[in-house]
Amino acid sequence: MMVLPMQTIYDHPSDMLAEMAGELGGYGFKAFLCADAIFILCGGVLTALVGVSGLLGRLAKDRVLPEVFGYTNAGGSYYIAITIFVIVAVTLFLAI
Repeated sequence: MMVLPMQTIYDHPSDMLAEMAGELGGYGFKAFLCADAIFILCGGVLTALVGVSGLLGRLAKDRVLPEVFGYTNAGGSYYIAITIFVIVAVTLFLAI
């Protein structure tokens, strides 16, 4: 907060960190910071996808969920669980 004037912070509440990076390191550092944030968020979504598909597959094998969640393809992926997770995630994204 000591790098940017308070008016700049008030003007950019959602991208203050990117504005600060642009002020400190120029456009290149700002672009690097934004690209890094995108990679971190994509990694979080991928981790959630793998975790939820494994959880739903395991719950289907334990007969807590319907058997359809436990179906796998030739590679061993729970394709129905992945499809349902993607549909729920996109629906939540569009609802917000």
